[in-house]
Amino acid sequence: MNKVKNQQLETKYKQISELHNLLDQQQKLTLDLQSRLDNKNQELLDLKETPKEGFWRRLFG
Repeated sequence: MNKVKNQQLETKYKQISELHNLLDQQQKLTLDLQSRLDNKNQELLDLKETPKEGFWRRLFG
């Protein structure tokens, strides 16, 4: 009986440990994705703020 309980506890411990590892990995991936999105948003804002040359200026400039 005790052996069975110990095996069950060991199995649960392994499952919890694996879940912690997966959660840690997911958090790292989420942080990386958020960083990439922030960079892209900044690039878009920079492009939006850059004044565009008019058609005629590009043609004859």
